Amino acid sequence: MSIEQLKEQVFGLTQDVSFVYNGKNGLVMPYSRNKIILCYGDSDIECTSPEMAMTYPFFDGQSLAAIANKANFD
Repeated sequence: MSIEQLKEQVFGLTQDVSFVYNGKNGLVMPYSRNKIILCYGDSDIECTSPEMAMTYPFFDGQSLAAIANKANFD
């Protein structure tokens, strides 16, 4: 998935986004503009903005933006 497509889904707050990266399951759950949950393996974090969700280094030290072209999205 391109970074632009991923940003559209996260910023659009329309649906969950699931993927696999480095052999671990990941999930982005956008509830609202100030509550987006990132899950990866057995960990999760609540982001307070779409920008934070895209740039926080949560996925093995990488951001969602950095892994957009490397992860296998469902």
